[in-house]
Amino acid sequence: ALYATQASLYGEGGTPADPVAGSLAVRMAEAERRLDEIEIYTGETTPVEPEEPEEPELATIPVGWYLFNKDIQLEDIGEMLFYFNFADPNMLDGWADGVDVTSDALYFLDGTLRSFRVYGNFNSSLRWDDTEYRKVQIPSAQVVDIKIYNWFMANTTPLEKEEDAYTVTSWYRLNDTLTIDVTVSQTFKDTFYVNSTGSFGTFSLNATKGTVSYTANLDGAVTTVYENGAWKSQPYRYVQFGSGVSVSKEFYLWLRANGEEDYTMGSN
Repeated sequence: ALYATQASLYGEGGTPADPVAGSLAVRMAEAERRLDEIEIYTGETTPVEPEEPEEPELATIPVGWYLFNKDIQLEDIGEMLFYFNFADPNMLDGWADGVDVTSDALYFLDGTLRSFRVYGNFNSSLRWDDTEYRKVQIPSAQVVDIKIYNWFMANTTPLEKEEDAYTVTSWYRLNDTLTIDVTVSQTFKDTFYVNSTGSFGTFSLNATKGTVSYTANLDGAVTTVYENGAWKSQPYRYVQFGSGVSVSKEFYLWLRANGEEDYTMGSN
């Protein structure tokens, strides 16, 4: 209806009634032929399905206690949330809910707004801020990205039992004023060393008397080193236990609450 047909534009005998109109008719016929070959757009399209994002590869960290290596591998992995506890309930809040691994430090996340550098450059030395950060408990199976899983398993050693988490390492500086609320005697197989004093085999706490005493291995002599709220001598505050010495949970928790690791090797 919109276009004149070719026949109406030609006169009798096929002679164009109008040369211009005849030329136009030929062009229109060609255009109609081409239109027949073209798929007419109707306003309807087949929706394009969006590509599904690749699912991250996951792995599960099993329940148990783990000891981080003394020297760990640092790389830019980033943050990953998963829950773990510490042997010492005073570390952070006794728990953390994630890690942030970078090329120069390891951070533990304690809540969504706080992070703590626990391994990195401290006093010009690459080490742990406190060796107690090395001991963590996975209380329930934690599903994490495969990169964090591989990094965690490569940088920790599973502990056989919970008791293995209660260890003391190297030098401790005991507080100037102690809280003696437990009665316990901790015997050391290889003795412990007291700065400028000598070696002892048993470290005893008496909550009733409010005393601390050290017992010598050789002759069993007992030296009361703290009573009436004061040390008998300052060197008694500086104690070296060796490396990774297992102790009772009760003694471990008391020591952590009443002292701290001393990297100056008890120079006072």
